[in-house]
Amino acid sequence: MTVWLMVMFAATSAFAFRALPIAFGKVEALQNPNSTLFRFLNFSSQAMLGATAYTMAFGKQDVVQLVGSLNIRDVLAFGLLAAGAAVVAGSGRVLSTVLIGTTIYWLAGLAT
Repeated sequence: MTVWLMVMFAATSAFAFRALPIAFGKVEALQNPNSTLFRFLNFSSQAMLGATAYTMAFGKQDVVQLVGSLNIRDVLAFGLLAAGAAVVAGSGRVLSTVLIGTTIYWLAGLAT
């Protein structure tokens, strides 16, 4: 699976997760956050976004390759991903967290 195909799938599932409750407003399964369908769509979109973030940060390396060839840039990327996840979980501010994390990573890339 290419990165762009994964990005398109993540975008489609995230859009579907946001649009389905509007399009099918009367369907109880899409309105109840405790329903199986609602949780499945929510976890699916989160998993795809997480996979996209990992692929964009580390390329096609699996965990064994990543640990074997660990450098300072990978440590920074992992730290920013972990810190970003904690900030988003605590504050709910996704866009500002992504922009700040991307800026820090870009500035660190300029410094090396």
